[in-house]
Amino acid sequence: MAWGYVGGRGQYWTDRAAAALPAGVGEAWLGGHFEVVELIVVPACRRRGVAGALLRALLARTASSRALLSVDDTNTAARSLYRSMGWELLGSYGSAMSIMGIDLRRATGQAGSSR
Repeated sequence: MAWGYVGGRGQYWTDRAAAALPAGVGEAWLGGHFEVVELIVVPACRRRGVAGALLRALLARTASSRALLSVDDTNTAARSLYRSMGWELLGSYGSAMSIMGIDLRRATGQAGSSR
């Protein structure tokens, strides 16, 4: 399962991410971005490309030029997947979470490449 929505100022996660990101980063990335809220694959189906396929399908349907998500710092499998798809670390969110983003205009052969 994967879902998200277009984020903007005044929304819970967007406002908290703006406060957590380094100066300038929030202004460049937040507002009109696609926010990946959840990406869940049942354990029996993990490590088979399902998460990547879900994420690519989800992002292919957005008109946003940027996408962001938060990920638990201890979730090495998820962080590795996102990095392999071109996501970059933007900053910390709380004590054990990171905010990652991808510029869908620059993503080639990965999520958002149909733009």
